[in-house]
Amino acid sequence: MKKIISLILVLCMLGGMVVTVSAAPAASFTRTLNLVRLIRTMFAKDEDEGPEFGTVKDGKLVIYVATNGKKTAAGTAKDPMIIEAARDAARSVNKSKYDGIDIVLKSGNYILSETFALTEEDAGTEDCPVRYIGEDGATIIGGVALTAKDFAPATGDTTKYFPEADKILQYDLKQIGVTAEQMAKYFDGKYFNSSTVRLFKNGEMQTVARYPNLGEDQIIIEYGSAEHPEGRERDWKDTMTFGVPEETIERMRSWNTYKGVFLSGYTDFLWRINDTPLIGISADKTEFYTLFPGTAAPRAGLEFFLYNIPEELDFPGEYYIDRDAVLYYYPTEDFEEATLTIPVVSTIISVEGADYTTFENLAVETSAGTGIKATANNVTIFDCTVSKMVHTAIDITGYNNLVSTCWIYNTGAVAVKMDGGDEATLTPGNNLFTNNYVHDFGLLSRGYNGGITFGGCGNTVSHNEIFGGEHQGIHWSGTRNVIEYNYIHDVCKICDDMGAIYGGTINMVDCTVRYNYIKNVGIPKESRLRKIKDYPYCGSHAAYWDMYNGNNNTYGNIFENIQGSGVAMGNGRNMYIADNLVISAQHVVTGICGIYVDAYYRTPMSHKNKLNEYMYNDIWAKEYPEMSKLVMDMTKTTMDDPLGWATPYNIVIKDNFFYGDRYNTGSKPGVIPLNLESPFYDWNPETIIEIAENNGNLIVINSKRDGMPEVKEALDAAKDVVSITYEQFLEMGTDWKPEN
Repeated sequence: MKKIISLILVLCMLGGMVVTVSAAPAASFTRTLNLVRLIRTMFAKDEDEGPEFGTVKDGKLVIYVATNGKKTAAGTAKDPMIIEAARDAARSVNKSKYDGIDIVLKSGNYILSETFALTEEDAGTEDCPVRYIGEDGATIIGGVALTAKDFAPATGDTTKYFPEADKILQYDLKQIGVTAEQMAKYFDGKYFNSSTVRLFKNGEMQTVARYPNLGEDQIIIEYGSAEHPEGRERDWKDTMTFGVPEETIERMRSWNTYKGVFLSGYTDFLWRINDTPLIGISADKTEFYTLFPGTAAPRAGLEFFLYNIPEELDFPGEYYIDRDAVLYYYPTEDFEEATLTIPVVSTIISVEGADYTTFENLAVETSAGTGIKATANNVTIFDCTVSKMVHTAIDITGYNNLVSTCWIYNTGAVAVKMDGGDEATLTPGNNLFTNNYVHDFGLLSRGYNGGITFGGCGNTVSHNEIFGGEHQGIHWSGTRNVIEYNYIHDVCKICDDMGAIYGGTINMVDCTVRYNYIKNVGIPKESRLRKIKDYPYCGSHAAYWDMYNGNNNTYGNIFENIQGSGVAMGNGRNMYIADNLVISAQHVVTGICGIYVDAYYRTPMSHKNKLNEYMYNDIWAKEYPEMSKLVMDMTKTTMDDPLGWATPYNIVIKDNFFYGDRYNTGSKPGVIPLNLESPFYDWNPETIIEIAENNGNLIVINSKRDGMPEVKEALDAAKDVVSITYEQFLEMGTDWKPEN
């Protein structure tokens, strides 16, 4: 009614203006235009009323979502939508009218039965980004929650194998969509740890029935042999043979079947963790066989465990899922109050082409695969907790993406994957992974699954704290990437010949590792694994440039308590290693040259093809002219040829500082020569250290005291040699820690 009265008044005003038009046309036109604007304003929706849905605040369209929201709701704080309806509504918005679209998730658990998918039609713009913002407690879950009342006492044929069947409870997973066909795929496959059907209790991944039980000593290999079929299909006669202690074989004899049983552990080398199915047991029941993808025979002294065995469902917290998709669980003492979750959604949030999308202050958890998978540009994941994934927490590819201030933990494989940019054209991706807290990764697929795996061109990993992995903290590749100001610690905990920061591809060019603090790397000195007879230890290193990669810079880092070396190289060329402080390790820098002869054959063809593609194009020829001269095929060059791509060449090592206790007291801290003029073949530590010391490239202080020297004390001692300062040291890692 008020608007009708206002309209009458405006028309009267317009009527009066008509009389005066001829007298002052310019002024009259201005007044008319202002009145038209006034009419438009009066008949537009008021800010407190909101548009067709949602509410306008500070120039942004705000749409509210709640766990009890409705599909046809108004999207206001009092009448929230469901999350899918809010996404769909935002698609129809004229984004030129707003400074952004905020979809606000009210506190609560959002249980998904399928992936929440965003596509190009959900994209924001630079001026109007789309943000999914959670109120405290907003959690998106990709699994089905079960409680004690959902379980029943175990029945059926499978229960006859359980040693304590009267204690076991069951739940039929077919009720939530898991099928017998799905389970058969894993039972009959090569890797059961690829299974997406896992059980979490109160957020912690539970243990598949295994022998020995979790926390007990693992099985030690007594002897082994391998027959390799050279490309033909394997069977139990030409795979891997294990000789193990009598009590292990005795235990295995009591199992009804070996089909579906898997082995997990170190069997040939301490850099490769293997998961492989059991094939059978010998006729005299003294050995067993596995289908094994490795290239070497089992090594005496290494250890493993066996899992997915119904006869070993004998410990609280263990579970077993049979081929008929029935879950059997040995309940823990707190089972009645606990929440058990089965992940059913393979990817919780998918972003395909939805540029300018942000996720903020959300918890994303419990996926059968990945938490957030984004293939888009200008995507931001900020202040989120992403955890409890069977595989990967965050997988992000594109340009100008940001992952910041996130807590990422409890993942079955790698915690984060990041890629982007174009290596062939040297176009930077400008992706940034910064200020994140990352831990407990590689819980299932333990080998080569670090805190972050990243590559591409022109991307940066900085100011993160990364810890708690059996293998590396960062696995990287690519061109012109940077790793800086990270605090990486307690990684490579039970492996050898690995790196806290590890690069194992030859197409790494012009990358930089600087101002990182890396601490507690490798197998502890007191571990039984450090005492295996005749094992060819080389240590796990702070930074490891393996498999002939080169053209990288490593400077200004602090490496402390490293069971291997500060920096290790596997035949790299054009390396710059300077101003690093090494506190208590085996060596400052070491090189590995013995695998040169078969370099061409050991390097994956995909890596060789990739480097071949880049190094001869016009852009690379201009930026890296020396690379186009290299000979890739090792059958057409020799170790005497400085143009062989795997030949160690032009390596600069200077002003690195060693401080603290030595772990192999029989030799001096080794370092390879400075400014190498030609290929070298002799890596004898005594020869190398003599060359290095005579050229003044290494300063060494042995503390000869108990305990680890303080970083500040070591920096003070090295202040005239290394470039890093105590103030820079204090910048390393995140500037926050999540509240547990």
